[in-house]
Amino acid sequence: MKQHEIEAQARKANSPDLWNTLWGKAETADWRREALSQVYTRIERAMPDEATFIIDIGGGQGDLAKLLVQEHRWVEVWDHSQVALDKAEEAGIPGTLLINLEDAWQRNDAFNRSPGSDDDKPVIVCTEVLEHLSAEARADILRRSAATAGKLGAFFSVPNARLAPEEEHQHTIEFTAVTFRHELEAAFGVGCVRVAALGPFLLGLCGEPLRKPFTLSMCLPVRDEEAELEKVLASFREVADEIVVGIDPRTKDGSREIAERYADIVFDLVDPAAQEFFHLRDEDAYALEDAVGGVDYDEVAANAIDYTDYEQRGLMRDDPRIPPEGVHFAWVRNQCMRRCTSDWIFMTEGHERLTHGHNYLLQLHRVLLKDGGQPEVISVARQGRRQRWAFPWLCKNDPDRIHYVRSTHNTLSFGDAVMVAIPGIMTLHERDHDNALARAEQRQAQNKEALLDDWEKMGNSQSLFYLGQEERGDDPEKAAEHLELYLEQNDGNGMTRYQARLMIAKIHCRRFRQLRKKATEPWRHGCIHDDLQPDCQSCQDLHYGIPRLRDEMLAEADELEEKTRGILMDATSDDWTRTEHWVWLGDLAFGNDQLEEALMFYRYAATLVGEPPFGPWWIDLDLYGYLPAQRMAMVCGHLGRGLDAVHWARKVVDTLPEDSPAWCFEEARGNLKQFEEACRELGLIDGFVVQQLEAEPVEQGADA
Repeated sequence: MKQHEIEAQARKANSPDLWNTLWGKAETADWRREALSQVYTRIERAMPDEATFIIDIGGGQGDLAKLLVQEHRWVEVWDHSQVALDKAEEAGIPGTLLINLEDAWQRNDAFNRSPGSDDDKPVIVCTEVLEHLSAEARADILRRSAATAGKLGAFFSVPNARLAPEEEHQHTIEFTAVTFRHELEAAFGVGCVRVAALGPFLLGLCGEPLRKPFTLSMCLPVRDEEAELEKVLASFREVADEIVVGIDPRTKDGSREIAERYADIVFDLVDPAAQEFFHLRDEDAYALEDAVGGVDYDEVAANAIDYTDYEQRGLMRDDPRIPPEGVHFAWVRNQCMRRCTSDWIFMTEGHERLTHGHNYLLQLHRVLLKDGGQPEVISVARQGRRQRWAFPWLCKNDPDRIHYVRSTHNTLSFGDAVMVAIPGIMTLHERDHDNALARAEQRQAQNKEALLDDWEKMGNSQSLFYLGQEERGDDPEKAAEHLELYLEQNDGNGMTRYQARLMIAKIHCRRFRQLRKKATEPWRHGCIHDDLQPDCQSCQDLHYGIPRLRDEMLAEADELEEKTRGILMDATSDDWTRTEHWVWLGDLAFGNDQLEEALMFYRYAATLVGEPPFGPWWIDLDLYGYLPAQRMAMVCGHLGRGLDAVHWARKVVDTLPEDSPAWCFEEARGNLKQFEEACRELGLIDGFVVQQLEAEPVEQGADA
């Protein structure tokens, strides 16, 4: 259908008589109120305190207006359904206006009725109306709203990429986040519009108050990420002035279609595995110089190979070759950064969405150093699977100085630029299970090959650390060898050394426990004799060989345990901000019935319960939450320290993650109840005192 036919169809389907009938049905009224509850809540929260006069265009029976009136605001509802307006008046809405929004004369009269000075101009709200109107009516309403709203702004909502005219005859257009924003900007101006994606709806926040003294781009490279990509792009759409998505040409799913609904720039990544670069490098260094000398990033848009940036070229020259099916992560990230036009750039991944820190990102101009200048790099919090770590996803747009390096385990290189940390900005790293498995297999094969090449040919000891990390699942012993070699190659202290120690300790712990289990299990043998027979090999194995093997296993296990203990004891000197190793040392002591020693180690770990450190390596959040508290309750119970056990058992209940299974809470509360009952039987506490225990545990003797 042509557009004029679509609009004629919608005009007929939106007749006042039809809407009078619909508003007369309770289910219609209830549906709209429930479906738009999230939109209404956002408008309520974003409404300026100074907004005392509000016009609700197409407000129906006044569901949103009622919420605003409760905040002592004067609201006038405009609608073309008399039945809806009658209900609004019955609900106590102070003003109503019957209007046909398709009629230009009525629109002109209605907007001319509103106050004219900047001080008393109304705020305009218009929810689920624009998609019903002709292009002419929409443009006129938006233009007049921009002129009428003044300093306080306006709010508009529409369906999010759904209910197209072919599906819903009342609609004249299907909006995406991109097209909706462009239509709003045509009236309110670039820089004065933000679009929030609220599930099935888009909410446009408009007006001069939204203008910022800086701009922010969000960018990411994508390959087969349709399972999570929409969540990611939706989470950034409100705070990003520009979204840039680089699509790997090998993508087979619907990632491109999703990106086009949310992103301002969608382009094909050039040579994602950098195979052309490696070919030129390997064949002839001079050919590489010639190939990259005169090409600029404008030609990338035409799918030309570009290696012009001398910093990029120099760094990639030393990069290990990666397989053709792999990805040169720094190369593709830098392509995305080069497309960004804003002052700041927030890099992310196709499965890593923004969960906290929206207000920080809208006020980056307020992030100042002591000398009044601004940092150029900001480290933010990344979280996933109960782990958290810091990473410099956010940086100034200066690609010659600030760019990504390394084909695998890429990092941001920023020279002498100043970096600060804002843990309040947080992303959630969450991948579809099947996609995660497939990508893990592809990346692991690429990473092992590239990292080993980087160590053996380039002598980069950092690759030993990453190689040990990659090998843990397939070959733990080889992983431990690489990590121990990394520690030998790096004498200085540091967070990476701490992380290496934890990984080595975990590998050794698993090994010595396996050895002890094997040594204490019954061994199968084929001997049928009751007494030792000199000529029977089975008798010899049973009476001499097997005990010897058991002794050797137990000796190896003891040696590994002592080695693990030494590795963990040295961890404090590498990173004093972390306490995971104290939990592990406590477990070793507890397993050997060294309860007082275990108590001290657990107590050290418990000093940071609820206060996880913020650093570049992933930490297990549970080791800064309920686990140290659980260990303290356990060892205090064994030592007879009843009140201490109650204190820490309560701390377990308080610090369990909210998304823990129900049985975890039941077990934690059950343990607390047992400790309380034991203390009550000993006369240490009564029912009232149990509820009033001090925040700090009470020191007791061992006989308590």
